[in-house]
Amino acid sequence: MKQKKTKLILEIKPQKTQEREEALTNAVIATVNELKAAPWIEYITFSHFIGKHLIANVPGAKVSYLNGEIEPAKLKEQGFYGLDYSQGVLKKNPDWIKQAKDLGVIINVWTVNAAKDMDWFLEQKADYITTNEPELLFTKIKK
Repeated sequence: MKQKKTKLILEIKPQKTQEREEALTNAVIATVNELKAAPWIEYITFSHFIGKHLIANVPGAKVSYLNGEIEPAKLKEQGFYGLDYSQGVLKKNPDWIKQAKDLGVIINVWTVNAAKDMDWFLEQKADYITTNEPELLFTKIKK
């Protein structure tokens, strides 16, 4: 934790009930605080409840939502740092990329493995691209 380059993307998985989601999220928050790891953590989750709970209980938390059904303006309004949507969601809603950019909402797209899809998301200026083909993506970024 003495370095400044690496961050941890910490995914909190949805649970069967909101009570379990709250208990799990509180345990994660306590562990992060105990380790004094907050400066290195960004949270992601498919659970809207968990995301909102983190935002309400961790001042300054960087929380991105994964599920894909909420437009950028609503995420921003609710305090989310980013959207972290599948490429299918963003291709069906390409205007969401510009909306997110205009609002200052960070954009991550997953899982982009095809060269033509990488090109498209690079042209759209996605902030982050999750891929199983990092060498190919690095080659494209260098161009």
